[in-house]
Amino acid sequence: MLNGCPWEDTASPTDTDAPPWASIAGRFFDSGESSQDSTHEWQFPGPSDDFRAARIGHEEGGRVCTKAGSGPYALIPLSALPDDPVKPEDVLWGDLLFRGATTVLAGQPGAGKTTFARGIAVAVATGGEFCGFRGPPNGAAVIYFDYETPGAYRIPRWKLVCGDDLSNVSNLFVNDAYAPFDPQVVAAEAQRLGVALIVVDTLARATCVEDENKSSEMSRVMEDFDIVAREAHCALLVVTHQSKNNHTGYRGSSAIGASASVVVTFGRANTDQGADPDSAVYVLTIEKNRLGGDGPVRLMRDGDGGFKLAPDADGFAEVSRAERAILDVLDAAGERVARKDLVAAVSRRLSESGKAPSERTIERALDKQFGLGRVLRPATGFYRTPSAKVSP
Repeated sequence: MLNGCPWEDTASPTDTDAPPWASIAGRFFDSGESSQDSTHEWQFPGPSDDFRAARIGHEEGGRVCTKAGSGPYALIPLSALPDDPVKPEDVLWGDLLFRGATTVLAGQPGAGKTTFARGIAVAVATGGEFCGFRGPPNGAAVIYFDYETPGAYRIPRWKLVCGDDLSNVSNLFVNDAYAPFDPQVVAAEAQRLGVALIVVDTLARATCVEDENKSSEMSRVMEDFDIVAREAHCALLVVTHQSKNNHTGYRGSSAIGASASVVVTFGRANTDQGADPDSAVYVLTIEKNRLGGDGPVRLMRDGDGGFKLAPDADGFAEVSRAERAILDVLDAAGERVARKDLVAAVSRRLSESGKAPSERTIERALDKQFGLGRVLRPATGFYRTPSAKVSP
């Protein structure tokens, strides 16, 4: 048995009509019995080489070019490179989850990383707020692959995040069978459901790797995640463990972090295990972010089993406040606004609800919003939203 994976020794399925896993909205496996019964024993081959090859433009008998350009790499002049800015709807939560990209969340056992990941999943699914950051407007479909929680505990744990009525989260889908992660099957399911986010909890159990310290093996696993993210145009959040002797890193090969677009670590700022968990401060540290955002974020338990921003939260959280205010001010203006006037208006707006961040923080938030394509710069020193009218 590899890393405790329950499906290693099971026989191949004979019922070809049965799905590899049942993605069921608003219902979770809660029999209290082992989930390894005859209806849940599935075994799948490894990731399809044909599927991977298709993504890079190979076909039997030769190579094909899928874009207008020369050769299999679609080489084009720099001046012909498409101008495709990041769309606001592609940023799913807190500038940490992006469609088409993989984010790794690492944390020590018992730190609450699964609860934190579930909170993000619910925010994305409902469009609600979690730890100061909102999911997409009107929500978006989410698949959560849970390989950690025993069957009888799944509903109680989800209720800590969703509340008692799980039907309120109608577009959050979970695996009702413990099959290994197959990129071809997952990508097809994600496309069928129109999924914006896939959560894999945890990396080791989902992939059944023999040696997570082996670079070649983990590079292939991370490539599989990226294939799904690109093919289904969704974000992947991969939950994993931190190294036992390094509180700032993840466990396993450096290929995990090297391949991911975003790497964040999650854990208690106070490592005294005798401290009250509800009063302890937790820190979400952004170790790497190719696409935007910085840190850290300081969090506390909210008393209901989830998390909230700590009273002295700063850094990334302050930038997030400024970002929301920038968009609000520009939307209200309906036209382009000078940078100096915009910073002043945002400062006044935020001071009405508390202490305003520094001008530098607001400017940093503005630059990030411009880089993400949420704010446009029609002329030097002026900004507007994409929906604002264009001045002559």
